[in-house]
Amino acid sequence: MKVYEHAFNVLNKVVFESIPFHVAVKSSLKKEKKKIIDPSFRSGIYSLSGCVLRHYYIFERIVKKEYEGIEDNNALLMSLLLANNLFTKTCENDELLKYIKHECELDGGLLLEKYSDSSKLIPEEVKPETDEFYHLRYNLPLWLVRMWRKNCGPILSKRLYRGLSSKDLNSLRIDNNKISDTDFINKYSDFKLLESGGIAYNRQIKNIKQCEPVKNGDALLCHGGYKYLLDQVDVDFLRGVAIYGGCSNDLLKEMYASRGTNLKLEYLCGNQKHFFEVREDIKDLGLMDLHVYECAYNAIETCISKPVHAFFLFPENSFFQGLVDNPDYFLRIKQEDLDAYIQIQKALLNESAPHVEEDGYLIYALPTVCKNETKRVIHNFLSEHSEFSLVEEKQLFPFDKYQTMLYFSILRKEAEHD
Repeated sequence: MKVYEHAFNVLNKVVFESIPFHVAVKSSLKKEKKKIIDPSFRSGIYSLSGCVLRHYYIFERIVKKEYEGIEDNNALLMSLLLANNLFTKTCENDELLKYIKHECELDGGLLLEKYSDSSKLIPEEVKPETDEFYHLRYNLPLWLVRMWRKNCGPILSKRLYRGLSSKDLNSLRIDNNKISDTDFINKYSDFKLLESGGIAYNRQIKNIKQCEPVKNGDALLCHGGYKYLLDQVDVDFLRGVAIYGGCSNDLLKEMYASRGTNLKLEYLCGNQKHFFEVREDIKDLGLMDLHVYECAYNAIETCISKPVHAFFLFPENSFFQGLVDNPDYFLRIKQEDLDAYIQIQKALLNESAPHVEEDGYLIYALPTVCKNETKRVIHNFLSEHSEFSLVEEKQLFPFDKYQTMLYFSILRKEAEHD
């Protein structure tokens, strides 16, 4: 199979079967008879299919305008042609045109002639600065554009859209168990140190996963916002620490990078997927004294034997960080799911509160931007739990120096006095 055939197969799996992007690529590659897949071949599939997904809304609009009544799967074929011609240059257009002609008997030549400038894809009738413009320009669901404009205002929401369009993480968490900040910068002179320490960045790097510090084991792929979070709270591991995880997060990596392998804590995983993610992190990081359980958000008391000094909550949520990390995430987030998440978040806070000792902390964190799930949930909780006070509340954005979409609030449980 050719790169574009795999890309078309991947897109069908993602769009019509709701299979996650990376899983769809692996599934398609299994059809290759070669035992060893050339890295450039694999990269071409990721690049071409990922480009279609990153421009899905505008490509769909263009194709369905030019080919009235076109079937949805054939619209994906035409989107491949646009992606290849305008952005990726993965294969020869003539070869792709022949493939399209064979698959659906449509001529894509006119599409190439008419849409040869990537800066002029958005139709003139779509006015700049409107919700529809941002929906097409940044490939975001229209309901999400409207919600962010309402929650954040026009200026901040515009910065957020732009931050999401910058997909390349260019910062690393220095593994301070193995190397100091100073030695790291001396060893890797093309990196600079963030002023808070522990985080190094390189604005020029294109593939942070393949850079030398990661290959040499001197740094971790970990969003810097998690260091900022932990720097704000004085966690006493001897007095007990627990984590509830209903979604992916970098908390364990940050705890390891700053405190080493001897972390004693309880980790409660809200679903099986996250359970296996945590087990993999424990193995990779060499953590020794962790107890990991699968535990529903409403069954915490079955796993926590005594109150802890710090209880970190990463509940199930809209996970808008996925818009940065996964090219297909915009297809999977649904506005109607928000209410269900909010009910879980409220219940989880109420379930966790009794398991925090006096003078201890309840830390609530979400890799998202949505006031209904963040500020409003916390302020509602505080109105019903006078024993807790707000120490700090912060929303980080993907465009800031930490390159992290993360909301967190730190709540302190007051000691009772006679």
